[in-house]
Amino acid sequence: MLLGSILNAVYLSFGMTGLPILLIKGTKSLEDENDEVRGSIHQVREQLRKIQEKYQKNQKNIVSQKDRYLLKRLRKEEKILETKQVLIANKMDKKNTNSTSAWRYISLLLKLVTPFRVAIGFGCLAMSSLFILAVFTTCFERFAKSECGLNCGYLLERHTWFNLLDSLLV
Repeated sequence: MLLGSILNAVYLSFGMTGLPILLIKGTKSLEDENDEVRGSIHQVREQLRKIQEKYQKNQKNIVSQKDRYLLKRLRKEEKILETKQVLIANKMDKKNTNSTSAWRYISLLLKLVTPFRVAIGFGCLAMSSLFILAVFTTCFERFAKSECGLNCGYLLERHTWFNLLDSLLV
């Protein structure tokens, strides 16, 4: 039971802290992400061009094993980035065509809440941390102070450790 409670708290802790961290960190707009991908594609193509120029000047046209591996990796990366750019372009087109749907109003609401996003994120993070701390405190208190241990399911007659969540709710 104690192990189950600890595993449950660990499992739930990511979900409880994921949203606040996302709110605090924020997300990139599609335009920014598209610009970043376009820049990455440009860098990869520049590296490909440098390697190809290096061997065009060579009369033997023998590509070293290291450069052959690098060319293969760069071409694969270029293909992945181009696919990502196409997906972003599709999302941007879809966003422009669906501007009359309910998502338009949801987007407007989220834009209005944006200045408070960080404050809401820190508030949610504080509540999540409080909840996780309370669960861990209760689990460890039961493990340390239970008189009958596993036989009775780590029951306590009275709480001896301070638990902030218990004191706030009681």
